[in-house]
Amino acid sequence: MYRIKQFFNDIKWWILHRTFYRYHVLKLNLKPGYYDTDYLLEEAMYQLLIRYVEKEQDGLAGILEYMISLQQDIEGEEKKLILAEKSNREHIELNITCMKQNIEDLTKIAQIYLWAVKGRKNFDRVNKKMEWLEREEEKYKQDTEILKLLVEVRNHLWT
Repeated sequence: MYRIKQFFNDIKWWILHRTFYRYHVLKLNLKPGYYDTDYLLEEAMYQLLIRYVEKEQDGLAGILEYMISLQQDIEGEEKKLILAEKSNREHIELNITCMKQNIEDLTKIAQIYLWAVKGRKNFDRVNKKMEWLEREEEKYKQDTEILKLLVEVRNHLWT
């Protein structure tokens, strides 16, 4: 009986993931045409981050709310730490360290998101006094640094 039920459940999800829940499809929102692989890679990384922030975290407000919640949890853990026995202190300290790291990473995610949705688009307008090639090189450097940062915090991009 279980196998039959599982078989139909698998069919249901097979259909849903090909029609409604298309998590495996990434829309790059690019105009039709040829794009070099390095540009497609940049766009894909930024689109995945944007999808994470906007759909899974309810935007920057959701990230900020989560950071506030973590800060409150840290304060609660610090109060526990004062009263904790020696054997339990290590566990509480580890908890606090992890929550502080989460806040740091969420801050980086917010910064990367802002660059992806605003900074990149406004870069040319803000730096219009630069020569075209110089502007492209500077934008490339900034994109590279931001994408490195994204790779560093990728383990926090889950819900």
